[in-house]
Amino acid sequence: MKILAYLALLFWMVLGWKYYTDYKTCNTSAIGVADSQVACPICFKWTSPNPEVCSNWETIRDSIVSNLPKGQSLLIRTWYNPIESDDSELGRNRAVSIKALFNGIIDESRIVIESSKHSQAEHTDCQAKSSIGYYSESEIVQQQENNATLHLENKLIAANPEIREYLDELAARIKKSGEKVMIAGHTDSDGSEVNNLKLGYQKAEEVKAYLLALGIDKEKLITISKGENEPLENNTNATAEEKAANRRIEIKIINS
Repeated sequence: MKILAYLALLFWMVLGWKYYTDYKTCNTSAIGVADSQVACPICFKWTSPNPEVCSNWETIRDSIVSNLPKGQSLLIRTWYNPIESDDSELGRNRAVSIKALFNGIIDESRIVIESSKHSQAEHTDCQAKSSIGYYSESEIVQQQENNATLHLENKLIAANPEIREYLDELAARIKKSGEKVMIAGHTDSDGSEVNNLKLGYQKAEEVKAYLLALGIDKEKLITISKGENEPLENNTNATAEEKAANRRIEIKIINS
């Protein structure tokens, strides 16, 4: 009987230690991809767009926001395995869900979201499918004399002062010179080719709508979509950074 009692005591001690170490891991993991099966501070279950957070999430969130550099935005990246869902929006929905965790904490205009495919194996627990970092606003507009590349991402033009400033200057030039402008939307390779052509066109049309509101004649504006078909040189869409670079709007001024 004494032996059984000792074994029972040892069993409960082992269980108690395991509980303590699991709890400690969940409450001290850093932002980003975790190696543990239950990843903190944010994780997602298979097929789910809804994030689960650890008990110290608010402390981590406040630290992220307080360390956000001046002039930069919060960058939320998420990923999904295509076999999780037929809906190619699963990755984006995850990013939107994380973005909602910052409601009332940081201005929406300072949050950029990205999503991409990943080969993460099917799982029954909650695993990391996201990372949170910082995004430099200086990368949003790359301008030359007669051309420009805009990295609008998921932000509206109205919420992006750097792009508004460039388009305001472009509109003033067009009114003075009578030049025409070609606006081409580009995407990464996530999703189907047809959907990417539509997405590229929507982005180009958003820029066109802004210029029309400034009084530019619609005959001066040409919108097209390249979809995923013209990635940047030496860019294979292999990483999140390369995909973000390919999601762009190219402006080309054409002499009339």
